[in-house]
Amino acid sequence: MASWAESELRKAIKADQFVCHFQPKVDLRTGAVLGFEVLSRWNHPQHGLISPGSFIPILEKTGLSHAFATRMLRKVFAEARDFLPPSLSVSVNISPPQMLGGSLPAMVQRASEEEGFPLHRLVLEITESALLDDLDRARASAKGLKSLGVRLSIDDFGTGYSSLHHLQVLPFDEIKIDMSFVRSVLHERESRKIVAALVGLGHSLGMITVAEGVEETAQAAMLISMGCDHGQGWLYGKPAPASELTNMIAPPSGKGSGHRIDCPNARETCANLESYPAQRLAQLQAIYDGAPVGLCFVDSRMRFVSINERLAALHGRTVPEHLGRNVGEIVPDVFEQIKPHLQRALEGESIQDLEVRIPGASPSDAGRVLLATYQPARDEAGEVVGVCVAVVDISARKQMEEALRRSEAYLKAVFNAVPVGIMIADVSDGRIIAANRQAAKILRRPLDAEGMPNAFDQWLAPGAAGQQLEPSEYPIARALLRGESIHNEELLCERADGSWAWVSLSARPIVGRDGHVEGSAVTLRELDELSRTNDSRTERLPS
Repeated sequence: MASWAESELRKAIKADQFVCHFQPKVDLRTGAVLGFEVLSRWNHPQHGLISPGSFIPILEKTGLSHAFATRMLRKVFAEARDFLPPSLSVSVNISPPQMLGGSLPAMVQRASEEEGFPLHRLVLEITESALLDDLDRARASAKGLKSLGVRLSIDDFGTGYSSLHHLQVLPFDEIKIDMSFVRSVLHERESRKIVAALVGLGHSLGMITVAEGVEETAQAAMLISMGCDHGQGWLYGKPAPASELTNMIAPPSGKGSGHRIDCPNARETCANLESYPAQRLAQLQAIYDGAPVGLCFVDSRMRFVSINERLAALHGRTVPEHLGRNVGEIVPDVFEQIKPHLQRALEGESIQDLEVRIPGASPSDAGRVLLATYQPARDEAGEVVGVCVAVVDISARKQMEEALRRSEAYLKAVFNAVPVGIMIADVSDGRIIAANRQAAKILRRPLDAEGMPNAFDQWLAPGAAGQQLEPSEYPIARALLRGESIHNEELLCERADGSWAWVSLSARPIVGRDGHVEGSAVTLRELDELSRTNDSRTERLPS
């Protein structure tokens, strides 16, 4: 649209054709409405609503900005007083001529008194271009406004002539992050870095951070994860006249006096956060340093970004010696062993419980065994930016396992070499869970426990020939199932081929750490081989 003539703008100001539209500012974490930014519109009789970008520059060039600001500020105060709850703030943009004119504090105070609007509810948004021409005059205006209780916001920070010096010398209360960064934060890594840096800068200076141009719940969720405080944009509401804000500012029924805009994804993300980035960093650092395992973070080039003392000690170096150096430089002996797994983690795969063997310094040195986990670390958009590594030294455990294996092999050899049949029985159901060669020979069954009888009553004869008893009535079976001691009981046992033999049976209970009987150690000796003089035994064998 063509630029407007000064006469038209003067006529519009005099005819009160400029109107206020209000856009909500919310707490990103909770969705609570905190206030509104006031955006001016020219309600042109022929052209309808005209955005401020079409007429504000002309007002500033023609010297009409003061008259325009005076009228609009009074209108803002009147409408905010009549339509908005007293708990909500209003933000108003101030142009460079107004900021540097010297009369801004007096104008604001006069409008406040005339309309009965408390200035602690006012936030004045100032672009950095207003500070370039005369920082001293800008500082004088800022000081006067602060003395009135007005809060100051630096608008569109991160674009144009951004200077940290402005934040240092002027008493700003909040930083508004330009919408160009917010709208690209999901797709451009550089935008994410800039937003994260601005949020961190704001928090370090004790300022509120406000993101402009929030249009998607995914953007809100990402901003929350970065620790941004407040949001503003079409996701929460478009600019509208104060008279149309009833539904937005009416307190929910039965939920107190809060004013909220629902943003489920952002609120769900918030539920997992407990503090701002600086606080979380301190908490995580304490966990990092106090962890009972070695921890480090390796970037996409396999360089150490951070490492705790425990892992540095495992490598035999100090923490500073690791930082910025490649993994291959620090642990050359095992790098080729772990490099493929690190690469897989950088491609997004989680590697769990990887055993890494570090050779010893000499043939007699067994070296060490480490258990490592590689977890991909992703940024807010899901891109892998590095690998979190956790390492535990399991050398002692491995040595113990090896010693146990050797002991088990030794005991098994002794177990099978004993010239007496030995079986281990489970007292809960009578199953044979282990047997040696001699027991297998006596019962003429395979050596493995699966080939042995499943229960006592399958190989213990229930009494003398012709006498039938239930297993539960058989004294020897009952004694074994109760885990009682038995000494040299002579009885019949049935072999796998159907033949019978007299044996001498002894049993000792196996008691666990909790004092309960867990099993029974049974020994068998075949009496036919030990003594063949008792012919009465042969007569009593079942036919």
